[in-house]
Amino acid sequence: MASQMLTQKGAEELSVQALNFLAQNPEMLSGFLMATGLDPSTLREAMKEDHFFREVMQYVLSDDKILIAFAEHVQFPPQVIANAAQLLGCHFE
Repeated sequence: MASQMLTQKGAEELSVQALNFLAQNPEMLSGFLMATGLDPSTLREAMKEDHFFREVMQYVLSDDKILIAFAEHVQFPPQVIANAAQLLGCHFE
């Protein structure tokens, strides 16, 4: 998936992969839950919200170690992940 060919659907699929990646890493998942104020019992319900996967991507991008590990996991450059996040409405300062 080249960054210039990334679509909204592709960005959404990448965010689902990001959530799965976090879920496989208890420490990262715990950090995500703390950052969002969620807990395991509210996670499934939160996934139904429009902004949820934007928050997943925002969390991945908030920590270089997580971003690099996820980029390696999905075999995409970090910039593709950042582009996906922007398509989902993430804003960077």
